Amino acid sequence: MKPRAAHLGSRHPEPLLLRQASFFLYGLRGYDRRLHNLIGLQAPNSVLVFGNGPFQRRVLFGTLVCLLATVLHHMALLVLARPVDHWCRPPPGYEHVPLQEWRNLSLPRRADGGPDQCARYEPPLPPPEDYNRTEVPCEAWDYDLSQGGPTITSQWDLVCHRRRLMVGLMGTQLIGGAVAAPLAGLGADVLGRRPVVCTAGRGLRVFRPGHLPGAVTPRDSRTGFVTLALCAAAILSSLWLAMAARFTYSWAVVQASIMLPALLMAPATYWMEESPRWLTVTWKFAEAEQVVQRAARVNGLNLCELGPLFREVVNNFKSRQRSLPLTCTVWALVRSSHIRARTIIVCGCWFFAFNAVVILRPQTGLRDFTPSSAVVMYVTGPILVTHYLFMKTWGRRRLLSLLMALLSVLSIIMAVLTAASVAPTLLPTGIALVMICVLVVLCVYTIEVFPTVVRGAGLAGATLSGRLGALVAVVVRNLVRIDVVQSDVVHLVVVSLGALCFGLLALRLPETSVQRVTDTIQEAEEEELIRVESLFTIFIRTRSPHCPAKASSEGS
Repeated sequence: MKPRAAHLGSRHPEPLLLRQASFFLYGLRGYDRRLHNLIGLQAPNSVLVFGNGPFQRRVLFGTLVCLLATVLHHMALLVLARPVDHWCRPPPGYEHVPLQEWRNLSLPRRADGGPDQCARYEPPLPPPEDYNRTEVPCEAWDYDLSQGGPTITSQWDLVCHRRRLMVGLMGTQLIGGAVAAPLAGLGADVLGRRPVVCTAGRGLRVFRPGHLPGAVTPRDSRTGFVTLALCAAAILSSLWLAMAARFTYSWAVVQASIMLPALLMAPATYWMEESPRWLTVTWKFAEAEQVVQRAARVNGLNLCELGPLFREVVNNFKSRQRSLPLTCTVWALVRSSHIRARTIIVCGCWFFAFNAVVILRPQTGLRDFTPSSAVVMYVTGPILVTHYLFMKTWGRRRLLSLLMALLSVLSIIMAVLTAASVAPTLLPTGIALVMICVLVVLCVYTIEVFPTVVRGAGLAGATLSGRLGALVAVVVRNLVRIDVVQSDVVHLVVVSLGALCFGLLALRLPETSVQRVTDTIQEAEEEELIRVESLFTIFIRTRSPHCPAKASSEGS
């Protein structure tokens, strides 16, 4: 008979290396999957995770579909509203003028020597007499549609003085998400993750379910699941949009292709279960037990052991949280100094990261596969694998601080090149890769740093800050009435300083790779006090000439 150490209720599970070796040695052929799942758990609290198998992969697929639809929705304007070369349309009576003659004789010249896109001469053609003509704004425009077909820019004349309508469109998109994110986050903490995700599936967007894989996966696999969902969504969305821009002609066809992943959101979200950890910390034990049993059945676990172990988890939770309220209010979240400090620092990082996404992105739409986009697609995979290894070994907090500092340096370099009117060649590719890494580590860390009862609100607040940062960048870039170069340089300097400051502040945040998952605000505060006391003890021992450990060894 096998020892009980290999079962779900064991207090001494086999080493991780032995479990991984047995899995890769036997795989799914000839090896009892149920035994593998039982060995892979750490009891008794692991009953809320119920293994690492088909159920977790199902949640990963649903999360990937939701993220892909969300990212495509927010990146759609890169294709639908890409810039199109345009010029003033000849007024009535001048339609017979050849295009080249019209552009040479009837359009003013810009500083770079090209024809003006927003003005023409009046009268359009030079008369026999030699006298000065006046410049007048365009009443209508013609477009060069040979590089990708019609867009919403060309169909509704969203150029020149009408470009404010395009800025309003982008602002409405950002504001809509900024308003919906807090509602979705609070709803996820009050009503549950699954109801909000299902509702968002009907609306085809709003909620980012990235915290679901982290809630139903073991600690060893949590970072990998969340990172894989985020990275796959980023790579697939870029490839999807590039293919749509290359092989379609009309923006309506591009819009239809972008909507295809959204159609999968409804069945994908209804396929997912509620988080049993959230159900437990909100005192919904009967529902949590049902979810655990269904998930354990999918993973092939021994259902006979789940009942006693789950009751042990419930009793432990009740004994620890008996004096606490059943629900967590916003006031309790604001009153907690530790959670409040985490929220401010994390939201600041999100604000300047998304601000940098807009200001560091070239003002060109996605027309086709460019060398830069091809390099990004091919290199993103290996870069993110290395990035994942750094998160596992070096920690999320230090990597976040390093990437924010690197983002600050890139912003300064771009500011210098912009002031010198130098067009960078390889720098946009490096910036795109750094931005992907920054957003991935931000999402992973934000999901892990907040307790279960306020994780939805924390993620929603971070998303709100990111959207506000992007909105500020859009407004400054398109509506501020100062010199364009000067505006971009000042904006880049501000982004550089903000990213550097919040990158340094991130060092005072807890390292989530070595701490346990906290469920309540009180547990998070206790963990923070233990962390601060440990750091203070280490500091005293390194500064004191007589270390307590050394003194005790001498006394013995």
